[in-house]
Amino acid sequence: MSSIGPPLADVLDSVRSGAWGSDVATGERPIPVRVVRNGDISEDRRILFESIPKRWVSERELNNSIVSDRDTLIVGSGYIGKSARLRGGGGMMFREPIIASNFIRIITPNSRTDPGWLFWLLGLDSAINFMKRVSAGTSLQNLPTSFFREWKVPFYPSFERQKYVSTVLDSVEKAIEQADNVITKAEQLRDALLHELLTRGIPGHHTEWKEAPGLGTIPATWQVVRLGEIVDIVGGSTPSRNIREYWEGNIPWVIPSELTELTSRYLSSTNEMITEEGLLSGGLKIIPAGSVLLTTRATIGVVAINLVPVTTNQGFQNLIPKDRIDLLWLYYYMTMCNKELNRRGSGSTFKEISRANVKSLPVIYPPLPEQNSISLILDSIDNYIYKFRSVATKTIAFRVSLMNQLLTNPRIEI
Repeated sequence: MSSIGPPLADVLDSVRSGAWGSDVATGERPIPVRVVRNGDISEDRRILFESIPKRWVSERELNNSIVSDRDTLIVGSGYIGKSARLRGGGGMMFREPIIASNFIRIITPNSRTDPGWLFWLLGLDSAINFMKRVSAGTSLQNLPTSFFREWKVPFYPSFERQKYVSTVLDSVEKAIEQADNVITKAEQLRDALLHELLTRGIPGHHTEWKEAPGLGTIPATWQVVRLGEIVDIVGGSTPSRNIREYWEGNIPWVIPSELTELTSRYLSSTNEMITEEGLLSGGLKIIPAGSVLLTTRATIGVVAINLVPVTTNQGFQNLIPKDRIDLLWLYYYMTMCNKELNRRGSGSTFKEISRANVKSLPVIYPPLPEQNSISLILDSIDNYIYKFRSVATKTIAFRVSLMNQLLTNPRIEI
């Protein structure tokens, strides 16, 4: 076993480019296929089978671009560094053979190279970074064929060791996929319950109903109010960037992207802070902890609960609960209103929803004890989701570490 690996090309049988074909059957292209495009390969190295289109190719194009479970697909133009393989049974949903597009390179290992080991090898940061470094292009980067000759395999083990490494990493990947499946099912359950609980209450709890115009049938004991009746609504602004004294203070200041990047419902810190002078200059108000931050400009309808007092920029209308409001219930209700809020948005450059429009939003308003019960159910599901997300994140980190050890370090005993 050599500690100095060969060029990648030496462990391959072939490198092929795919085909695009045509969008209708023709005399020259009569064979229906499914084509994997750049965008059908996800950042986590999976093929998004549900999105790949049906097209038609010639027999020669089919033979040159068909994909088998021995192949690794590498993006050759555009999203350089992304790769995937045909496994997990996703392709079985189609009757047509699966090919790669002309923007993808189809990498087939030789008889001395395990296909799974090759797939994991091409996921190493060193391989991805090398691909990006040697790719050229202004509007669209292209991976040169020289990559396969110039990038050296860290070390090339025996076939038996390759197989073992592939099996170990595949088992870790399966654990990640199982966690992802649990998360997906839990999210589907939460989304299905969200509307039911917030508009009709806990199943079996109500026997009398009434019609709420535009909102459907609701429990007879519930009310319909305007959002402005149950919360105070406070906007935000941006202090002048030209005045240094307004910035780097001790007052947290939030922008919408900080909400879209959250992995939970809570915001506890911000990227930027302003000073008291900045606060006064923009007529900003402090949003007390335990409010619901609501994005209303460009990105509309994203919500979070702030755990610390904050201010925000002009892309928000923030909701400060009045009496007899369960905070989590309010958070979930505004989550449910995302589509309605976006429908109300207007603007030519980017959509925005005004304070008055937010204030007038109709709300199906149950008594406080029922708010508590509803939020408890939804909160328990979300906590379950966050737990599995944490497991998946830690397992992914473990896989990255394991890849680096097993694929680059010949001293690791197996």
